[in-house]
Amino acid sequence: MHAGTDFSDLSDLTDIRNLRDFQKEIEKFNRELRDTIELECAAFAVDKKASRARAARVQGDYQFFATTYFPHYAPTPHLSLFHEFLFARMPAVIDGAEDGREVYEAPRGEAKSTYATQLGALWCIVTGRKKMIGIFMNTEEQAIEMLSSIQAELDSNPRLQMDFPAACGQGRVWQATTAITKNGAKIRVGGTGKKIRGMKNGPHRPDLIFLDDLENDENVAKKEQRDKVENFVLAAVVGLGPPGGGMDIFWVGTSLHYDAAINRVSRKPGWQRRVFRSLLTWPDRMDLWDEWEALYSRTSDDDDEKARLTEEAHAFHRKHAREMAAGARLSWPKVRDLYSLMRLRATSHEAFEKEQQNNPGNDENAPFRNIQYWTQRNRKWRFFGAIDPSLGKRGKGGDPSAILVGGVDPGTMILDVLEADITRRTPEMIMERAIALQKEYHCIMWGVEAVQFQYFLYTQMIQLAAKRGVAFPAVPVTPDTDKTLRIQSLQPHAHNGLIRLGHNQSTLISQLKFWPETDHDDGPDALEILWNLATTHSAEYEYHAAARGERYRLATDGWDDDAWDNNGWGDDGWEDDGESW
Repeated sequence: MHAGTDFSDLSDLTDIRNLRDFQKEIEKFNRELRDTIELECAAFAVDKKASRARAARVQGDYQFFATTYFPHYAPTPHLSLFHEFLFARMPAVIDGAEDGREVYEAPRGEAKSTYATQLGALWCIVTGRKKMIGIFMNTEEQAIEMLSSIQAELDSNPRLQMDFPAACGQGRVWQATTAITKNGAKIRVGGTGKKIRGMKNGPHRPDLIFLDDLENDENVAKKEQRDKVENFVLAAVVGLGPPGGGMDIFWVGTSLHYDAAINRVSRKPGWQRRVFRSLLTWPDRMDLWDEWEALYSRTSDDDDEKARLTEEAHAFHRKHAREMAAGARLSWPKVRDLYSLMRLRATSHEAFEKEQQNNPGNDENAPFRNIQYWTQRNRKWRFFGAIDPSLGKRGKGGDPSAILVGGVDPGTMILDVLEADITRRTPEMIMERAIALQKEYHCIMWGVEAVQFQYFLYTQMIQLAAKRGVAFPAVPVTPDTDKTLRIQSLQPHAHNGLIRLGHNQSTLISQLKFWPETDHDDGPDALEILWNLATTHSAEYEYHAAARGERYRLATDGWDDDAWDNNGWGDDGWEDDGESW
């Protein structure tokens, strides 16, 4: 804040503790911001003609305004898809005949508050578009900081001062929560849920409202808090405008919960929503990313060993980088590359889906939030396979196919998923992969979803396996019930530990964890086939299925019980040819 700022209105902010300390924090924040402006925002050369040309261009070019006058907020010239959209959409809505009700959900780190709220308000002030602007954020402290940032630009930014002298400088009201600029625009800020009736600037009622990250991780988890935010927006904020209309509302944020207020309100009539994700299209070879993540997630208490393990993961990526990048589309590739995003995802799938993809799970009602995992091999396993080809389904074009192999213990009826290969591939690649897994595991039976064109693939696969000299005991599966009900039926078995996954099966884990909101459900669909096949037929066979292949072979004629009992894996009972599993 400027030295002449009136802090008297801070005494009304009962939710802020230690007001004196908070005032000192705001003063320090503003000193640092003004120092940044002075260092990074050099004044334009004195040229009245150029100044008039810039000011004229600003009237119809919001992107030019944001990128020309605020270099300290634009560390890179590269724009994300969200930025490009915002620079075009916001002016169109503000200048449009209809009242705007806009919701923009964008990933963390895309400067939503800066480009939408702060610079949006400044653009409307210097161009004279709006007279009464309201800004509401999650807390009063955040809102006050936002107003401080706007005030700092108006009274310290040399570029604004040169081209828009009528709007710049300290206005006649320059408080912590309220400001009236030199050209007569009023800004009022506050926290979520505060009393905001009676907001006026002389005869002018609010004509522009910014709602900025109204929810946080803590309050969004409670239904009553989500209810309060929704009611605040619909009952209090929407009613602030003139009786005949003329107020635009922009809500920017990140979707932190499936039932978040920002999602509820965006579904209401008259509201328009746009959702932006860091990762627009997933890589085709998610199987390679699953393998990489298993390497990357290894840890050790020894720092040198941990560094070595991490380097192995990096080496795997370098070796397969081209394949692993195929098919991926990013929203901000010049700033957030694919490998950076996938490392972030490996740290926490849940946080990545929420913070980067605006795809939060419904924690209160997620059927598969309690996933359990197997850790040791079981010599009693009987192997089964399942395939969801995702070919020829209505509305499924381009979806991944899912190939699963599981081992079931007939004594406990626990199904452990050993292979979860979920990726986009051609029919030929599906057949080749399934045959390779059959050679490796000698499954008792395979269930292949055979709907429409998929039945042709089922018959072709059996014929191809026979030509290769591989017995492929497949049965066609034609679902006769709703897929949602079929997948839902797995929930009690997964919850009770009768279905267990492998820790490295990140794609299947993600599809289950975020079901039914997930974009793809091919993995859960195949898992339902696998579960029914294994539990129905495992007891019918006195058959000792053995994994025999390049990755897992019995090195002896039978089980090495001593080795098995010693460590659960067996030093001599299984060979892995140097590959991790």
